[in-house]
Amino acid sequence: MIRIKTALLGVLVALNCALAQGTKELFDIHKGINLSEWLEKADDFENKESSVTLANIDSLRKYGFDHVRIPVSEEVLFDEALNVRQNIFDLLKNRIDYCQKIGLKVIVDLHAARLHSFTKAGNALFEEPVPIDDFLAVWTKMQALFRNYPVDFLAYECLNEPAAAKDKHHLWNNVLAKWVQFIRKTEKKRFLFIGTNRGNQLWTLKYLKLPQDERLVLSLHYYYPFLFTHFHPNDAYAKSFNGKVHYPGKTIDDDDYDKLPKTARKEYESYREYYDKKRIYEDFSAAIKFSKKNNIPLNIGEFGCRRFNNPEDRLQWFKDVTGVFKENGISYTLWGLNGAGFGIWINGRLDKPMLEAIK
Repeated sequence: MIRIKTALLGVLVALNCALAQGTKELFDIHKGINLSEWLEKADDFENKESSVTLANIDSLRKYGFDHVRIPVSEEVLFDEALNVRQNIFDLLKNRIDYCQKIGLKVIVDLHAARLHSFTKAGNALFEEPVPIDDFLAVWTKMQALFRNYPVDFLAYECLNEPAAAKDKHHLWNNVLAKWVQFIRKTEKKRFLFIGTNRGNQLWTLKYLKLPQDERLVLSLHYYYPFLFTHFHPNDAYAKSFNGKVHYPGKTIDDDDYDKLPKTARKEYESYREYYDKKRIYEDFSAAIKFSKKNNIPLNIGEFGCRRFNNPEDRLQWFKDVTGVFKENGISYTLWGLNGAGFGIWINGRLDKPMLEAIK
């Protein structure tokens, strides 16, 4: 299993038990970052080379990261006949090889497929009968590209933020089980990252049926409270709200809530809950118990907060969230390197206070 530094003896014991199955390879990660706004988007192909440079990757080790998650879209890496786009693969391989050279481990994440996109309301992958053979055909091609990398260096992630219907969680469980079985036919020791339905969220963990496999890592995403982490004054969701968002405390304070039109108050009611480090731990308590019970390491594959709110509140959120992760033996992977207010750069300058907050 994955070996993660932890303050909890129980987690260490669980992981050591899992590691005592006669294997020497470990996928040892602690703090990482998503190479976001790069190969997950089927646009701006002429700038893919400059979006993530070798200098960027080299700097990540200096900032204390030990792994990267690389979100990859099927449309970016393959044409409609699933022929590899050689220029994209050459670029990706160049960056992966450099990660290997400098000691950054890699998670290759199928972030979007032609059968599935987490941003769409409907997804063909979760129509019945599930087109599993077409999905696995994509992974046949993925394996051909990456299977020669060492298992202690590169891992696979089945699918980003799966979106089977809320009353059909079993469809995702079925896909997951078949995918693990499929990978194991040719790669017995590869570490496999799996998530929960409806966006790798915590609340759907109770519906997850774990495949029987000793080299799985449970990867969840965390962006709560959502209005705080995703606040942007130009977003449609925020246009009816002219106040400020806060952390710790109520995301929307009482005065700003009272100023909302009565027709909009129901939409914002949940953001009157009090959020602090204790509440964040409570959000994760079931996942921590699940990790111990099932001897499966826990990774937060995405977390982050836009920089369009109070800077001090934002940094405190990062400190509290990563504090919970570190205190409970959870590895974490920041979203992300570039873009949309989440990246580690501000107009070409490094966001040093944020990096300090998450270390």
